Amino acid sequence: MTDTLPTRFRLGDLEVDTRSRQVWRASARLDVPDLSFDLLVALAGCHPDPMDTRVMAQTIWHVDHVSEDTITQRVALLRRTIRRGAGFIPPAPRAGCLRRGRSLHPRTHRQTRGDGYRP
Repeated sequence: MTDTLPTRFRLGDLEVDTRSRQVWRASARLDVPDLSFDLLVALAGCHPDPMDTRVMAQTIWHVDHVSEDTITQRVALLRRTIRRGAGFIPPAPRAGCLRRGRSLHPRTHRQTRGDGYRP
């Protein structure tokens, strides 16, 4: 999944460096917490396929189960970090759309069927 990503890649207007665990937007470094960084990289690594919540729990939290509320809160934190980081002030474009039983898309608000999250 994420092992197919290059060390440095672009996701929309973000630049991600997996080796240094840093994210930039408009040449300014964003302060992305560790779990949020892992979430961003995991979602980018499975793109365009959705990420099952069980796989997400194992990949990011290293446990067999994480509540949907925990995932929702982590996605919200990642969105806020991206929106507010680097001097950008809301209303910036949403980083993604998350709905129960739906998927996450960073640049579009398409809905997909099934459980999981999609970058």
